[in-house]
Amino acid sequence: MQITLILICTCDSIHLLTFHEDKKPVMFRSKLTYLAALIAPFTYAQGQSEAQVPDTSNIEQITILGAQSVAKKPGSATYISSETLTNYAITDITRVLAASPGVYVTEEDGYGLRPNIGMRGNSADRSEKITVMEDGVLAAPAPYASPAAYYFPTIGRMSSIEILKGASSVLYGPRTSGGVINLTSTPIPETSLTKIDIAAGSDAFRKAHVMTGGYGGNLGGVAEVYHYAADGFKDLPNGQDTGFEKTDVMLKGAYEFGHQHDHALLVKAKYSEETSDETYLGLSEQDYATQPFLRYGASAKDQMTTEHKHLSVQYQYDISANATFNVIGYYNNFHRNWYKADKVNGLSLGAGGEEAASMFDSLVAQNQAVTPLEVRIKANNRDYLSQGIQSQLSIALADHNVLLGLRIHNDEMDRYQWVDH
Repeated sequence: MQITLILICTCDSIHLLTFHEDKKPVMFRSKLTYLAALIAPFTYAQGQSEAQVPDTSNIEQITILGAQSVAKKPGSATYISSETLTNYAITDITRVLAASPGVYVTEEDGYGLRPNIGMRGNSADRSEKITVMEDGVLAAPAPYASPAAYYFPTIGRMSSIEILKGASSVLYGPRTSGGVINLTSTPIPETSLTKIDIAAGSDAFRKAHVMTGGYGGNLGGVAEVYHYAADGFKDLPNGQDTGFEKTDVMLKGAYEFGHQHDHALLVKAKYSEETSDETYLGLSEQDYATQPFLRYGASAKDQMTTEHKHLSVQYQYDISANATFNVIGYYNNFHRNWYKADKVNGLSLGAGGEEAASMFDSLVAQNQAVTPLEVRIKANNRDYLSQGIQSQLSIALADHNVLLGLRIHNDEMDRYQWVDH
């Protein structure tokens, strides 16, 4: 059981990430007094020495636990808009974060399914030194008990990304040494809207994204399905696929009430499942130099399966023009089993296992008589539970914004592993 109570009131600086027509990212950093000009839409003409002065009437909003001006976020922040994500049709989070200042990513599967993200000099291993949230709710399967788990929200159904570092990350914990990444899911459209996006690419990549929703009076809702898959770009001796398949379904419902619609109730439910033919078994130095996309036959049975369920209920009360109260209860259930080669001919991976697998495949390719290869396969089977309730009171006082938050959280991990030969 974890209880967090934080009061924070500060002002600092911000990073704003924008993209020019040539798709090169540009990052601005400025003191608070200049933020209004930087956050508004920024225009750029190639060859000109100065950019036009932007219109400040429509400032982007940070949506972590309520709509707040980006300029009022303490520490530093990067905001990646829906327009940027839509223009790039991005399905891989690593492509987005690679252009963000102070954020670094280590590839693992080539598709961004399980990114290793680090910030501010911290380790990127399994993103365990940062806090990942979706719509202001902790997204890791067990953020306190086991933050280094193989789950990351589907970036393709997100409308924006917010990256916080420094003082602003302390409020959202528990991993505050690096920073915070908040992914904002598809909002309920103000008017009826239906969107269908279908794409295909190399290695039999395919994507289907369907969204429909809107408001009618004081009721609103949105339904979204996002499916994408690929046969993979690595090569097994038997020609078997080495790709993945993932499906994500989300439902949201909203009800606004009160004399001036100053009360709102939001319910969100999400389900996702994934199957990916990924392995821990690497390559020998010689094989990597000549065939970097090779997979040994010893890893043919390796497969990761996951299932994620989410339910949250949120209540928001606009007390006045300068004060907002927000409370949300959430439930996350995550199951994963990575069934993968653990030892080859009794040798551990990284300690002779790769060389044994390489030698076996080489002899088979030359039609030479070989003794059967012994592969021990281990089921890294886990079940995670994360649930809690958190609230926040936001009060605007002159040039400062006071946030008072409370989180009561419980998470746990159940581990049951077995091995097959």
